[in-house]
Amino acid sequence: MKIHIYLLSFATFYLFILSCQSQTGNSEKENSISEKLTAIENNQDEKLLDKIFYKDAIIYLPDAMPIYGKTAIVDLYRFIWNKNGSQPQTYVIDSVTTKKDSAIEFGKYIYKQKNTVDTLSYVITTIKEQKEMKIKEIVYGNSKENWLLYQNQQENIKSGNPHISTLKPKLRIIDL
Repeated sequence: MKIHIYLLSFATFYLFILSCQSQTGNSEKENSISEKLTAIENNQDEKLLDKIFYKDAIIYLPDAMPIYGKTAIVDLYRFIWNKNGSQPQTYVIDSVTTKKDSAIEFGKYIYKQKNTVDTLSYVITTIKEQKEMKIKEIVYGNSKENWLLYQNQQENIKSGNPHISTLKPKLRIIDL
């Protein structure tokens, strides 16, 4: 009798684990904003690109100023596609945190630059707008931290303290 109870408990636990894995694995892939963005980038689809970004979206790029607004972001992609053509790239998801009307996705962005393949960490923040998830912010590498540090240095210069700040900026924690 005890053996049957143990086997039944083990079988129930095993089925529960399998159902959880299939639900989280598939829903992450199917609903992943980065999967959609990968297809848009690789197919150079301007119409879908315009639909996936929130109107006040921001992209933080390494060694560049942030790109504000959907119009500027679409123009940036158009410029890159016209200049460089299609370079295969992909987003690899590490983890996703979701709430009712928002999500934050962490992962690695893999892209080809000249003859090498490079990897850069990314964070994509999305919000729901009219029943669709839209990209509110993309941060590549530590570009947002560097931008905040630069802004801090500029404020020091304006206030009459033209020294290079060694303080790290305080990053806002977004509560979803």
